[in-house]
Amino acid sequence: MAQQRADFFHELAHIVRHEGHQDELPGLFVDLQEYTVNLRLIASMPFYLLPTTLEMTESEYIGLLAKEFRVPI
Repeated sequence: MAQQRADFFHELAHIVRHEGHQDELPGLFVDLQEYTVNLRLIASMPFYLLPTTLEMTESEYIGLLAKEFRVPI
């Protein structure tokens, strides 16, 4: 389920952030597009709802976010 959500947001990021067909674009530009959509999981987590101070370690917090928003770490 987490991987399906990640794949969905990956493809959604292509639609929202890019235009053109990757098979017609230069390879480095395609690589750039793929790199930028890897930030897709940001779209799946409403950061404005998250606390600004942490009362746990960074790795614990990352694990909690992955679990709560059903995305891979």
